[in-house]
Amino acid sequence: ELEQIIAALVSPRTTHPDWQSQVITKNNWLLTRMASNTKRMNLFSYLNEPEILDQIVKNIYPVHPLATYCLTKMSSELGSAARSVFSFFREFREMEDSVPEGSYAWFVRNRDVTRPSGELSIYTPEVLALYFKPGITSSNLTVRPEIRDHIRNYLGAVEEARRYAYKNTLTQKVDEYTQRVLDIIIVYRVSNLNVTIPNLEAGLNAQQPTEKKQLESELKSLITNRILFQSPSGEYEFRRTDMQDIESLLGDTKKTVLDQSIGYASQMVGLTKKWDEWTEAKGHNPAYLGDKRLIRVFATPKELATKFKGSDGKEISYFEQLEQRRRIPKGWADRYDGTMVYVLCETEIDIQQAQQSVRENLCPTVIVGIPRTPIPFGEIVLNLMTLNAFIGSEAYSKLEFQEKAIVDEMRGTENQKSGAVGEFLRLRERYLEAKGLHWYREEGKTLVSDPVNDSEPADVLMNNLFKKRNTIPHEYLSKAHPRSFAGPKDTALQEAVSALIQIEKPIEIDPTENDNRGEIRYLHSALVQQGVLVQKGDFVGHSAKFELEMNLAKYNYKFPGLTDLIEKLKSIQPGTPLNIS
Repeated sequence: ELEQIIAALVSPRTTHPDWQSQVITKNNWLLTRMASNTKRMNLFSYLNEPEILDQIVKNIYPVHPLATYCLTKMSSELGSAARSVFSFFREFREMEDSVPEGSYAWFVRNRDVTRPSGELSIYTPEVLALYFKPGITSSNLTVRPEIRDHIRNYLGAVEEARRYAYKNTLTQKVDEYTQRVLDIIIVYRVSNLNVTIPNLEAGLNAQQPTEKKQLESELKSLITNRILFQSPSGEYEFRRTDMQDIESLLGDTKKTVLDQSIGYASQMVGLTKKWDEWTEAKGHNPAYLGDKRLIRVFATPKELATKFKGSDGKEISYFEQLEQRRRIPKGWADRYDGTMVYVLCETEIDIQQAQQSVRENLCPTVIVGIPRTPIPFGEIVLNLMTLNAFIGSEAYSKLEFQEKAIVDEMRGTENQKSGAVGEFLRLRERYLEAKGLHWYREEGKTLVSDPVNDSEPADVLMNNLFKKRNTIPHEYLSKAHPRSFAGPKDTALQEAVSALIQIEKPIEIDPTENDNRGEIRYLHSALVQQGVLVQKGDFVGHSAKFELEMNLAKYNYKFPGLTDLIEKLKSIQPGTPLNIS
């Protein structure tokens, strides 16, 4: 029944007119909410919510019920004869200067009844840090070790906030609101209360959306500056002063990584989860709905000069093995039309060596991009490899969550492009955007010297390789790598081919059929509408007969490859084989 003794000491004048107007009429909602938050936190559990409102909130006004609760805990952990629950409330002295800072008397003498917003001035828990300031020192050896750790971490957080203010503000003082947040956390820690956002909002009396947003922003800033950490359970903690030396641990891991052979070219692809291995020919494809593409490959100047054993056992160049790899039979969806090599060059010597090696490229489907100026990559790749290796190590698994949080922040994330991952992604992007590279084709000849975007080298190569491509758009006919192209399962294609090869009868097309039928998808939209098949006679019902237009000039510019095929078929002699593969 301690609250009844405290209430007897405080004895608010509930009969005063201001009590009725300011407290009951205008701000009773605030007192009620303070009581409900206290009940939610399961404090004063022997009282129900109306009893908390009456006996704790109103009878000990204007002290916040959380402050009353924390006062009892802190006086037990940090208190003395001069800093007890009773001395907190009864120190009413004639001389104002002699009243302890942070005490009840000090608060009511230095605060108006209401705040400028019209809400009541309430003694919230963080003010207790001022009252118990003599006990919140690193030299206080009378407290329990756990409390001593909380105090040491709190003092370290305040000092770190002071250093941050020194660097970033003219006042060089800890921001008043920052100090309030740090103070309430030490009060909660000593009082063994959960330091969560709802509990902090309740303690700071943050009722308005702007006040809640201010708290959220402050917590985020303190975490960003590593003054606070948020545990996996959602609680906020001060940065521990006894944290392990992360830099030393990473230094040991880095030595281990350096002892291994680092394949920088493969690391450029495999160091992150997200990797798009294709460069689409974005300028070449859209006009006819094509899907030509090049595979992306990284290489070092040394790798360009490496010799390989070919499929026939003979020695081949780096470029020839890339072409052999491209020609290995694959499913339609896995095929590609060329190879785009990005050469990693850290020095001018690297650039010169790469320029010498590209002269050995005799493959028209392989293009090589060499930086015009060096782009350092080694240290960036090494740093990310080190962090990845450390995060997967036993040493990392033994760390406390704060140390893990620092390591995770140092590594960063792909989505936010932060930390070492972000630095690596920006490095890789400098190569993949292609603009800073000079592009070479076979025999070291220039393909593109100053591309304007990442796909221009691919576009130029495709235009050179596929001079007889279809020039009309077609969703299916112009695809080289259709994902759904599955031989006999492609019913529409089967229907179209069947109609074309049945030479004993003319081609019949019903334009009213569905779009997914072969005679519409292929025969009508690709051949009839482009003048390759022409109608003979009138419609019979919904259908009409069609024959091949023999004047090839009418569609040669649309289907140059098709007209070449027709010319070959016209000139073939009986018994002569024709390779149609």
